[in-house]
This record gives sequence, C-alpha cells and structure tokens, in this order.
Amino acid sequence: MKNSIILLLLFQFSYLSSQDLDWSFETDTASTTTNATFTSEQDLWFSRSSESNNHLAKISSSGDLIWEKNVCNTCQGWLMISAELTNSNLIHLFNNGSIYETDSEGNNPTLIDELVSTTSNNINVRKALIGDNEILILGFEGNGSYHRITFDLETKNITSEAFSFDGNLWNFDINKENGSVAELYQKNDSYGILVSDVQGNLITNKILTTDENSYWSDVAYINEDDIIAVGYRNQNNSGRIGIISSIKSNGTTNWEKEYASEINDSNLVLATIDQLNEYILVGGGIGSKGYLASIKSSGSVIWETADYDQSFRTDFENLHLDSEGNIIAAGTSGISDVASQWRAIVVKYKNLPTSLTQVFEEELFWYPNPAKHMITLNASSELNHKSEIYNLSGILVYSSKKSNTISVSHLPKGIYIIVTEIDGTLYRNKLMVN
Repeated sequence: MKNSIILLLLFQFSYLSSQDLDWSFETDTASTTTNATFTSEQDLWFSRSSESNNHLAKISSSGDLIWEKNVCNTCQGWLMISAELTNSNLIHLFNNGSIYETDSEGNNPTLIDELVSTTSNNINVRKALIGDNEILILGFEGNGSYHRITFDLETKNITSEAFSFDGNLWNFDINKENGSVAELYQKNDSYGILVSDVQGNLITNKILTTDENSYWSDVAYINEDDIIAVGYRNQNNSGRIGIISSIKSNGTTNWEKEYASEINDSNLVLATIDQLNEYILVGGGIGSKGYLASIKSSGSVIWETADYDQSFRTDFENLHLDSEGNIIAAGTSGISDVASQWRAIVVKYKNLPTSLTQVFEEELFWYPNPAKHMITLNASSELNHKSEIYNLSGILVYSSKKSNTISVSHLPKGIYIIVTEIDGTLYRNKLMVN
C-alpha cells in the first residue's frame, strides 16, 4: 500500500482531514452492510446481515443507536431495503423477493407479498431504490427474464414489467426528470449501459469495455442527459485502479478517466449531488481505508479522502447526503480476513464542500474574459457575496454587493484583479478589459 492515493489527473484538489469525521458507528457482532436509508426525520435506517439473521437498526443523526431488531427470524435472504409507509409502519424488502411489514420499531413482521413471476418463479432482487412514495426494484429469475417492479408505499400495490436480456443486469438508476432507465449489464467480458425511455423503448446500448480486466459496478444519472458508471481495472498484476465513465443518454462518450490506485475488489460505488454545480460523490475502499472522493461532472477531482482505517480492510458500499450536505457512508470493515472480525459500519463526514463556492478558486469565475461591456459570475444569484475590482496598482476601482453582473465598460483597457467574497472566503481572478 502506498502512502498516498495516486491521481492520474493533474487538477488542483484538496484532502479531507480526520477533523471532518463527525462520528462512526460499528456493530458489535460479525456482519456486513446491506443498505442504509434516511428516515423522514433524517435519522438512518441501517440494515445488516449476519450468518443467520437480518437486522435493522435505527441510528440518530448524531450517531447514537436508537434501537436494533432482528426483523424476521423466518425470512430467507438478505434484507435489501427498508422504507416508511404512510401509516408510520415499515416495509422491508429481501433479496429473495419477500416483502414484510412491521411496526415503526421493527416488531411483528407480517408477510405482505412475495415477488414471483407469472411462471411462479421467485424473483431475486438485484437492486432497489426508494423513489417518490414507491420502491423501484430490479429483479431476475433463473430463466434469464428480468423484471422492473414498482411497490407503492401508500397503496401497497405492485406493478411489474418482464423482459428478456441475454446477459446479466447488475445495477440501474431512474432519471427523475423524464422517467428513463439506465441499466448496467455484463455479457461475457463486455460491460455496457442500456438506456430505455419511460415506455421501455431502447434508446441506446452503450458498450463500456470489452476486455477481461475491467469490471463495472454502479451507474447513476447526474442530470437529465448525463450518466456516470464506476468500476475498476486490473493493472497487469500491479493492483486495481478506479475507473469512471461519463456518457450521454444517446450513447455519446463525454469522458473516461482513471482515479484512485489500489482500490479493493468491491469496486467503486457512487451517489450524486445536484446543487449549484453538478458533481459526483464516489466511494469504495483502498486497502484498510474507506475511500471517498468528489468529482466534477467534467471529471476533475475536487477533494478526496482515505482516512477511516480499520487495519485490514474497509469498504464504503452506500453513500448518502443528509439535509445539511454532510455525507453518510455505510459499509463493512474488518481487522483481519476472519469473517468473525468483520463489522458493519456507518460513518458521518461533516463540513464538506456542498456548492461551487466552497471548492477552489479556479472554479469560481467571471465571464466573458476578456470583456468589453458586462461580466457575469458563474454562481447562484442567491449567494451572499461582495465583489471588488482592483487595478494592478492595488487601487479599488469598483465595488458591488450581491450582483451577479457587473458593467466594466467604464474601465480603461487593461488587466485587473476581481476579488469575490462569499461567506468569508475570498476568490481572486484576473480580468482583462478590452
């Protein structure tokens, strides 16, 4: 293990420090993480699996265990996801397709339904997402048929669409703007992304790789038209390196780049953040340390960290953003390769960059540059900011508060320094006036 993460991109970026780690929660018995989801109060549902039981824990936003229950002694399979019903009860989906309901504290499990096909085959759940008042499910059965399933959290109705695919579908994401679906698949040594519209019509089949050294694990929309896939690539027996590919929904490649070296074989996972500036939150593991990085939609690194260390191995497998922009990372860690030494973990990082203004100076700019008449700031007009323009002699020639546009037509031709202050942070840019 090298002493630092290697980036193959020559961009300015910053590290998160251990001071950004707010709290960590670790189970006291051997188990692995299966999922984590926010409650309506911004606490966390945290599901984990041990050898014989499926546990659900409720953890407060400050990292304290509120309660933990074995949701169902007789349930088979792993607990995939838990969600709140309109009557405050909980619904629990297992990977074998069983759906159970409990009260708000995980008691009194009742079988609601079992996801089975028209041929009475059980549907194995591969991925589940919580949408607006519904759980969106991708499942498969042994004959090669796949199912897109919706479970309504208000009515408990289930709708299912079956289709055939010659390969393995690993993951998916739903475009919240137009309802299209991006599905990550593997066929022999090839990986690709199927994009379908809301009616299920195929838009594109984008091949990511056709070599036996590349493995892809997760896919997500970052806006209506751009899709991100993450994974890793074996480097000629010299370890693994993270890979991220960005494509348009029509299959056009935006970029593909390599990132952290020596990542664990659990691959990279991702979540997306869509605020003033779209950027991508990526997680995984590098040896004994959990890995997090924030990457702009253009592919450049904003910050990264690998400081949560459990001496043998740590993998962040679920990433979430709370209402204040803090990151919740859930995963699995171990102090040795013995199964009894593995624990499910939840970690909270605070005070992270959550907008364009908190990144670095080169990312905040005025345009056009050079300018003759008006310049505009590439940030939200709702930001509380002040701008000042100085000539090269250091004399203040213009000052403005909360204005995203500035007229420079009155300034003599030449080079100026424009200083923008946002929440106590100064950003300096060189400006040329023609």
